[in-house]
Amino acid sequence: MKFSSYQPVVNPNTINPPTVQAPRDLEVYGTGGKEWNALAGAVGQATKVLAQKQDDEDAADVMDARNRIMTSLNEQLYGEQGLMTLGVGKNAKGLTDRVTQAIQDTSAEIAKDYNPRVRYALKSTLNDNMLNYQRIATGQENRERENTEQADYQAALNINTQNAGMTWDVTNALTNYENDTRRIILAYGAKRGWTGEQMQSELMGAITKQVASAATAAITAGNYDRAAQILQVNRGKMDQNVYNQLYGSVKQKQDVAKTYTTADDIVNQCWDPTTGRFDWNKANELIKQNSYRNVGGQGTPGTSSKEAFFAAIEGQESGGDSTAVSPAGAVGIYQIMPDNWPSWSKEAGYEGADPNDEAAQRAVGKYKLGQYYDKYGPAGAMVAWYAGEENAKRYVKGETTDIWGRPWDAPQSNGPSIQGYVDSVMSRLPAGTQHADSNSGIDISKKIYYTVKPGKESEVTNLGHSTWAKLNALAALYEQAFGQQQDYEPFYVTAGGSTKGHNPGSKHYENRAFDVAMDSLARHPERLQWLQEHAADVGLKPLNEYAGYGNEQWADGDNFHFSDDGGDFDENAYMGGGTGTAASGETMYDPTMEKSLRSAVEAALQDRTQAYKQDKQNYFDDVEHAVDTAGSFSAAKALVEGDTTLDLQQKNTLIGMAASKFGVNRNTGLPAGSRSSGRKSSSTSVVGTSGAKYTVKEINNARYEVEEYYERMDDPNDTISRTDQRRYNKAANLLQDIGETGSGDNLASSDALEMARHAVEVTADDEEAAWYLISNYGYSEEEADYYIKQAHSD
Repeated sequence: MKFSSYQPVVNPNTINPPTVQAPRDLEVYGTGGKEWNALAGAVGQATKVLAQKQDDEDAADVMDARNRIMTSLNEQLYGEQGLMTLGVGKNAKGLTDRVTQAIQDTSAEIAKDYNPRVRYALKSTLNDNMLNYQRIATGQENRERENTEQADYQAALNINTQNAGMTWDVTNALTNYENDTRRIILAYGAKRGWTGEQMQSELMGAITKQVASAATAAITAGNYDRAAQILQVNRGKMDQNVYNQLYGSVKQKQDVAKTYTTADDIVNQCWDPTTGRFDWNKANELIKQNSYRNVGGQGTPGTSSKEAFFAAIEGQESGGDSTAVSPAGAVGIYQIMPDNWPSWSKEAGYEGADPNDEAAQRAVGKYKLGQYYDKYGPAGAMVAWYAGEENAKRYVKGETTDIWGRPWDAPQSNGPSIQGYVDSVMSRLPAGTQHADSNSGIDISKKIYYTVKPGKESEVTNLGHSTWAKLNALAALYEQAFGQQQDYEPFYVTAGGSTKGHNPGSKHYENRAFDVAMDSLARHPERLQWLQEHAADVGLKPLNEYAGYGNEQWADGDNFHFSDDGGDFDENAYMGGGTGTAASGETMYDPTMEKSLRSAVEAALQDRTQAYKQDKQNYFDDVEHAVDTAGSFSAAKALVEGDTTLDLQQKNTLIGMAASKFGVNRNTGLPAGSRSSGRKSSSTSVVGTSGAKYTVKEINNARYEVEEYYERMDDPNDTISRTDQRRYNKAANLLQDIGETGSGDNLASSDALEMARHAVEVTADDEEAAWYLISNYGYSEEEADYYIKQAHSD
């Protein structure tokens, strides 16, 4: 801080009196004593001038000292290495004291250069400036302390979140991090005067991040069951939007993983590793068998009525707090009394478990609540949990009083009335589980209530099962509401799960959204309004894109878009008339599941075929090396012919290579150009059992034709024409004639007979079976009739 120079009244060190002539008269100052008074006045005037000079000098020194002090302090405080410059973060601790000391030291050091009057004047002159420096230092120290504490607080929470992700597979790790997080938040919040509501909100946000970190890590590791378990156990303590999003993703990945595991099992059962052939007939049966989804018992985990019931009880009893203890001593999430824990935990298979362990609390609580639920229904189970089984029995029978003779709405000594408890828990049940009475006659397990735009079938197939079930349920409710009206159209699905034309992260991209478009919707705004209001009944979020209705930003749209954000949906409530009680073990055919499974089987088969061909080629390379190093043609030929792994074409190739290397005829083993005896008429022809002669070229071509036939038979997308079938039959007959029974394996008869047997099994009559052989395998009518008769004779 710089100050302007002080301007004295007179120039320093200079006195400019008026020029006077020294008096010559001795009596110039008077006589008779007056001269002394005049002389004293003159001396006083001179003293006054000298004092003024001293004051001016002191004032100038004060200003100079002040400038030096302020300049020095500015450098000490705000310079590159200044106290204020470096006093940030944890370095701010003690900043006020350090600044105060710097002020005192600098002032004292510079003041030594001046007289006492100047030093005294400096104290009052600098006081305001020094206080200002101290105020600035104190403010910065407080701010930096607050920022540091907040950073430490966030760092502690972040560390717990990171650790949760790294220990997702460690039992009780999340519970430990939750307890530590609760301690951190309570301490930090208490210091800042947070309300209980603020602390609870902060705790939910922190726990949500920790659970999401652990679940995401489990998903990344491919352990989808563990991810689902983490989410379900902590559902009541985290943000429901985050839960729904993550759980929906986990369920979809579980379905995909199960599909690919099933596909691998099917390929293993239908694949012949020796021949590399795949039995598509058997595969089709297995695909069909595995396209039925279990809808009995609790239905879809996390979304069934029973799961919603568990969540409602949890919210009522503890709000999801596993450490909660009531005045009566009840412990944990479901507030289980200590006296009940030993027997209940034993029943649930958790004998000896710690009642404070969160996982054990959930397992034991759900086990007992599930018993009550199955015995007495939702409301009765609530009564049993709150007031005991004897009261539950009376409640479900319609009795008007409890076992103590009081009405159900009579207040309890330690809480609300029994009816009040039931009503409170009921209010916590999601909307999607409270519409069973409106679903009469609907069964999404046995009927498809929508139609699909041509070309969009695969997008509906791509939808996750939960989203597909919600689509079918909403379409069913729509039919129930408007199906009897004129101008009714069923749901017409125009878009579903697809990456084409959608951004990553969108619900379409994630296979969790679909669009419908019906001309009648544009003519019936009341139906549009109905969809807007009732989509939530099945856990869907609607977006009306119809022109001139609802949101004007979609003025050019003609779709009604539905997103599946993981909202609650009781699938069982839409099975068999909306009873919500699908029998345990009951299944439903799922067309989307069949299509997905078939695609997975085809992909797995393609991988298996490629691996088989690569293994086959590797094996061929090894045998080729052995043939190349053989000592003679006969040794090489014996090696090849004795191999049971090589196919016919590979054997022919290797024997030809050996014959070329040793310069012999591949059929006789004699030097090239010599003649053979016996049935072979020459080195270039072979005589069959029928007496026909075949050239080596004809024989090799026949071998190649038979091998090609088997390769084409393995390809489910290849259709063999009638002309090609006859060509293959002719090649097989040639090889049979020269005695190569292993090459065609009697293709012209044995395989044809097997095909005929299959045709007879899968068709209604012989005429249809004959057409099956003609259209699929290129048989002539005579051939088809012959082999069908043979099949019947067997």
